[in-house]
Amino acid sequence: MQLTQRQCEVADRLLAGMTIAAIAEDLNLTESRVNQIIRALKNRFEVDTQAGIVAAYQKALETGLTHSEAPDDQGEAAGTGDESLVPEVLNAPHPILYRLVAICVAALMLAITFMALTQFAVTLNDALSANG
Repeated sequence: MQLTQRQCEVADRLLAGMTIAAIAEDLNLTESRVNQIIRALKNRFEVDTQAGIVAAYQKALETGLTHSEAPDDQGEAAGTGDESLVPEVLNAPHPILYRLVAICVAALMLAITFMALTQFAVTLNDALSANG
């Protein structure tokens, strides 16, 4: 089994009993990024919990775990497909702000679309009424 260097760093810290916040601080990552790596580890080891990761990682270490030669970000994204769906900006210091802006923009676009469709329906109704 192969893990990326970053996955091994996170798994080592989980093995040591560190919290997600402590891992993030220790590795100079955001908690969001640590959670993404933990999700990738859960997928890789086919477990549902952090305790499952620890147990599977200990077993993998005993049976000859190796590190992937792929760069960390590419290796993790290729391993699960999950991480590539999250824009890098959401790993910034204030990801909630970016998500809020994205939600507001989506709501605005939906409102504009609704107004345009309403105007089209009114215009079509007026045209049909004038002809009929």
